Amino acid sequence: MLRLCQITLLLAALCCAAGFHAPATAPRALGVAARARSAFAGAVARPSASRSSFAMIRPDEEPSEAFLSSWEKKPDGEKLKSPAVLIGLGAILLPFIVGIIVLGTGGFGN
Repeated sequence: MLRLCQITLLLAALCCAAGFHAPATAPRALGVAARARSAFAGAVARPSASRSSFAMIRPDEEPSEAFLSSWEKKPDGEKLKSPAVLIGLGAILLPFIVGIIVLGTGGFGN
């Protein structure tokens, strides 16, 4: 049982460590972004013909009800019964539960 707890805790730690790595950025992409910033650094924003014809919605013209998906319309009790929510909560809470068990039984190497 202790060996199973140790393996589970190790796998949870590896999963957490794998999810928090910094993405590698291509040097070429950084060079393009730097050139684009320097090319438009002195540019002055001018309204274009196509942009001037665009009309934004004013607050008094907004619809009274926003669009809600079927998930948002469900009551909270029904959302908690969903398998996806249960799996997500289990994935978040399981490493903490296993850690408490391992620490309570004396930790590794005993």
